[in-house]
Amino acid sequence: VKDSEYNTYLYFWNNSKYNLAKINGSGTIVWQMSLENKFTKLIVDSNDNLFIIGEQDYSTGYILKLNKTGDLIKELIIESFKTYANNIWYLNDILVLDRYSMSIFCYDLNLELKWEFSLSNYITDHFLLRTFLAKDSHDNVYILQNNELGNLNIVKISSTGVLLSRIIWGGVFTEMPASLNIDLDDNIYFTCKCDFYNNWQDKLVCTILVKNPAHGGIPPEPKWDLDERDFFLFSVLGIVCIISPIALRSILKSNKKRTG
Repeated sequence: VKDSEYNTYLYFWNNSKYNLAKINGSGTIVWQMSLENKFTKLIVDSNDNLFIIGEQDYSTGYILKLNKTGDLIKELIIESFKTYANNIWYLNDILVLDRYSMSIFCYDLNLELKWEFSLSNYITDHFLLRTFLAKDSHDNVYILQNNELGNLNIVKISSTGVLLSRIIWGGVFTEMPASLNIDLDDNIYFTCKCDFYNNWQDKLVCTILVKNPAHGGIPPEPKWDLDERDFFLFSVLGIVCIISPIALRSILKSNKKRTG
């Protein structure tokens, strides 16, 4: 990650230790440190403070806040937590999704807890499913996640941690979300990949762009072009339609001759 002065923070594994280095725009190491515990994500805030997110053991996570010179400002320990790089977002606050408790925690930049919200009734407890977060102009948080039923869940939480709404979108298609964004007018946009099958059971994967999804909405099905199998089928049916009257006429004539 980079700060506002184009310094780069790089973390790496070396000599059985986790290392972090700050490198300036000329490629010179400004400072470097070693950490005992694994870390999975770095965040730089608007004041160029650095946040290091990682885990102490299998079920305990931590967040370290450092200033630009590498001095520790504060440390936060999160119990019963295992970090994943895509489970932590910086949206003016730090938002952490704890998949053990199926809760989302919102911390301010001083690492003070602002609110906690349980998502167990709204999203799926499966770490392989993709989750995206965004904020609107009122600091309401939107959570987008696919579930195991071919739908997308969009949960809206207020700036104080209260459920405002939930949208289920998708239907019988298989959706894989790819992004979530909210513009200055609080319009919601997301993209997702959907699977479609034509009459021949050919699979087509399309990327869909959605604006302000409606509860119960479904993705638009693409238009299918005719292929050689369709033309072959139409040709066979056309030939049958031509031959059938001729054959029927011949049968009728034959029966008429036999009956005199």
